[in-house]
Amino acid sequence: MVEAGRQLWNDALAHRKWLWEEKRLSTSYRQQCWILTAERKTNLLLGELYSQAGQEILHRLDRAFEAFFEHRAGYPRFKRFSQSGSFTYPQAYKGSAKPDMVRRRLFLSKVGNVKTVFHREVRPLRN
Repeated sequence: MVEAGRQLWNDALAHRKWLWEEKRLSTSYRQQCWILTAERKTNLLLGELYSQAGQEILHRLDRAFEAFFEHRAGYPRFKRFSQSGSFTYPQAYKGSAKPDMVRRRLFLSKVGNVKTVFHREVRPLRN
């Protein structure tokens, strides 16, 4: 899942860069979400990615460009492969993430059970 997120970031960044350098056109978060929806049907790696996690990656890229244009940060960089990475479940309370404090596991949609160390008490999830 982390590799799918890295690939999505790099592909979306390359798309924005190519579109600007070749055609002097800008793209937006919404346009890239439409592309992601179409790509998920053909790209098996992206198909494994939880849909809202993919949207969050595109949203982070959009914020990175916003910070760049406001001169608060440098140009967004391509991500390298590494052993560690991260992804976000924006609406985890909808059933995509379920903590099991007794077994010290976290169920993640599209991933399965993951061993977890809970550093603080987890509040009950509201449905």
